[in-house]
Amino acid sequence: MAIDLNISRQKLMHVVDWYPTIMSIANGEVKDGEMDGVDMWESITQNTSSPRSEFIYNINVQEYPGAALRMGDYKLIVGKVNNPAHWVPPPEANGTLGEPEYSQVHYDGLYLYNLDKDPTERNNIAKERPLKVKEMKERLDEYNKKLVPAFDPEDSTPDVADPKNFGGVWSSGWC
Repeated sequence: MAIDLNISRQKLMHVVDWYPTIMSIANGEVKDGEMDGVDMWESITQNTSSPRSEFIYNINVQEYPGAALRMGDYKLIVGKVNNPAHWVPPPEANGTLGEPEYSQVHYDGLYLYNLDKDPTERNNIAKERPLKVKEMKERLDEYNKKLVPAFDPEDSTPDVADPKNFGGVWSSGWC
């Protein structure tokens, strides 16, 4: 099958989708419920709708409580937002966007963005869309019920990742 490499797809996809997609291409098998990813091959090659309608950006209950969820065009951030100093404008902006406004007052620790209309996440619409916030918070609560605690070792000394401890290969020491 020839694939046109000069096109792009505006489909919802997550990095975890690559493994089942590649397994599908190779006629491999991934059992249902075995992983979070979904096979995106048909969506990519035939421009069909994405089988994915949502994904978790992150759930962190340890260091600084917070979570982020994407559902369709919406992204909900709950709790602490990461350092905005690392914000990078999209390439098509060509310097026309200026610096982002991070003085936005959050709404009860919530940030809601419509990524289709506001891809640079400048307009927090949480206060204007309480039903969407409620729906997405309920979905986050469902994910939280299935959350597996992260392994976060107390020993984070530099030699934990030393390649000599892992057959010459760099490792995080815990992952």
